[in-house]
Amino acid sequence: MENAFGRGCAAIRAAGEFDQRVQSLEARSRQVLSCTPRESFVWLLAFNLEVLHGRLNEQSFNLLAMSYETSPNEAWISIRRIIVAMPLILVAPEPVRQKILFEFQQLIRNGFED
Repeated sequence: MENAFGRGCAAIRAAGEFDQRVQSLEARSRQVLSCTPRESFVWLLAFNLEVLHGRLNEQSFNLLAMSYETSPNEAWISIRRIIVAMPLILVAPEPVRQKILFEFQQLIRNGFED
């Protein structure tokens, strides 16, 4: 049976590994966007990483807005975007809030209510 110290060390290792993976995702997303700036999923990933860090500001919402601009009508990305964006709708700037609401309405109209 593992003692509390062992569990604590394992948790610290896991947190360190998580931080390394997040940093890797951030670096890769910047690299991808520098080569292919129309990758809406990567813009969404970049926004989600900002949210993970607790950064909900104009710059982070600009990342979400870029995801909307680069693929406004793709259901596969819309579903993922709604999952990330809808819980933050009340703190989103008005233009982004309108995009979130419109996309949600479109998904419902098109039969993606699940």
